[in-house]
Amino acid sequence: MTNNWYIVGIDPAPTKDAVLCHGIGRFDCVPPQSLRDWFDVLLAHHEKVLIAWDAPLSFESGNFYDRKIDKAARKWASTWVKKGRVAEKAISARPFAGLPHWAISCHTLGHPFGTPPGRLRLVEQINKGHCLVEVHPAIALAVWWIEKQIRLPLKRYKNNKIATAMIANALGFPYEAGTDDDHLDAYIAFILGKMLLRGEARWIGSAKSGGYVLPDCPESSKIEAIYN
Repeated sequence: MTNNWYIVGIDPAPTKDAVLCHGIGRFDCVPPQSLRDWFDVLLAHHEKVLIAWDAPLSFESGNFYDRKIDKAARKWASTWVKKGRVAEKAISARPFAGLPHWAISCHTLGHPFGTPPGRLRLVEQINKGHCLVEVHPAIALAVWWIEKQIRLPLKRYKNNKIATAMIANALGFPYEAGTDDDHLDAYIAFILGKMLLRGEARWIGSAKSGGYVLPDCPESSKIEAIYN
């Protein structure tokens, strides 16, 4: 199903360049102020686009601080930290209200508030047109780490280029993905978008009230069980 789809994984940031991954070894860095214009051009030139965005795009109206999906992810991760498979603070799923992505997500994508560029839609079922999904690369990374039974514990990789390179190598990712944590997250976002189109990934939680696309595997199902 990936034929003719333009997939881009994006690690956005409000105070530095966003890192965009279009494929293996294909990365761009775009200033946050220019992202909306970048999307306008992208959507104008491609009929089928899937954007995998690493930041919250929706939440339940009854809770303006935390999301059910992030609570479930934190609980799941804590069990692996206790078992020594994941290092303390290696991954996080912080309450969405405390994340610094709101302005850039709204300005660029029109989600959770604003006007989306063109016909961009936040979707659970990929059909056609310009589609947007939320991803959480750090949680997906931990899921893969446990599923692949990698012997070393997953290290904290934010602002740690040595750990980032080690993680990319352990998972067989291209060299460029291990450049830094932003490139790693963007590459994982791209892979998750590709997997979703192939039926190898799925939403955990909900696009409407908060969720993200994760690999379709037993560990993701454990997060879903906690969520439910």
